[in-house]
Amino acid sequence: MLSDNIENDDIKLFKDLHYDKKVRDGIVSLYVSTESIDWNNLSEQKRKDFLIEKWKVLFNNLSDDYFVTDKSEVIASLDELKNKDWKITSSPFKRKVKYNKENYTAVLDVTTERAQLALVRDSDEKWFKLKDFETSKIQTDANFKGFQLDGDTLKLVYKNPFNAMFESPVIFSLKEIII
Repeated sequence: MLSDNIENDDIKLFKDLHYDKKVRDGIVSLYVSTESIDWNNLSEQKRKDFLIEKWKVLFNNLSDDYFVTDKSEVIASLDELKNKDWKITSSPFKRKVKYNKENYTAVLDVTTERAQLALVRDSDEKWFKLKDFETSKIQTDANFKGFQLDGDTLKLVYKNPFNAMFESPVIFSLKEIII
């Protein structure tokens, strides 16, 4: 959990909560300091370096019970990630968008620099950008459970109950986007 409200990584709290404890649900949170970090002004390499160093802190402070392989191998393998391209492209929805007799796959394309929601036409794999998101906010801002298509209007419905309660669904006019 990245926090600009703390000066140092909260290792003591983390160890109190997780070290030599049973693995529960596979989710572990370490509050790490981003107080002096301006994410938007970091280069892609500096973002990678920052995240890798924080992952090393996390893994170094987890007990061996959390690993199915030797912990030192996991930590050593993190350095290999520094020179690899970090990009994830996945679909937030199981079903395809059917519009004007064509099938489209909704994709969320995420790198360390940006997150983009797009429709990709199946017939020619052409991309149609719907919206850009801040990479640091995709967990909340791009967390959709489904979509509704009514004529030319595509409405994305939030999965997160907080967003669903306080924010309107995200609406796109496909006749303006798909040309």
